[in-house]
Amino acid sequence: MIAIVLFAVIFMFALALLLACFAPNPNLSRAVEADRLSNDRRPRLSGGALRELAVALLDQLGLVVVEEEVRGDERRLIAAPKDPDGPSLQASRYVVFLSPSPPGDVVEQPLIVELSEYVKAERAAVGMLITPYHISNAGLAGLDVPIELVDGARLRQLAATYLPARAAQLDRFRGFPSPSGALQPAASA
Repeated sequence: MIAIVLFAVIFMFALALLLACFAPNPNLSRAVEADRLSNDRRPRLSGGALRELAVALLDQLGLVVVEEEVRGDERRLIAAPKDPDGPSLQASRYVVFLSPSPPGDVVEQPLIVELSEYVKAERAAVGMLITPYHISNAGLAGLDVPIELVDGARLRQLAATYLPARAAQLDRFRGFPSPSGALQPAASA
């Protein structure tokens, strides 16, 4: 009797492991289907270009990057207010996560929770998550720290406000809605 129950438990864990390893990512499936149905042939914004845009926005907001961590295509930045004498230890710190190419063009909740924990660990004032695509924050109520979520539409609004010369350039890239709301196909060379 114990052997049957033990076998059932082991079999259940083996099936769960196989499902976890080989189940398709629904966001990736949605992105492939959206790409197939979409007329949007604009290129994606590269990680370096997103970093450059984020640093320029932080500069316009009076912040300077004091630390940077690279994780593949993603980046973790620590920013502090500009100080003519150099960054002080007493200054507020801001944690900025850049996600230039999330799976399925959707940033999922685990990255938001990771940002929240990172903000707590750094004792930062605010955390920001910046991506040119969508952010799925459904079901994330009650985070202990202030988090700013900046998706493609909001990033374009911020660029239009603080970096007007660059806002028009963003319209060339996928993920950013153009001011008219229409999709613009890439120019053929």
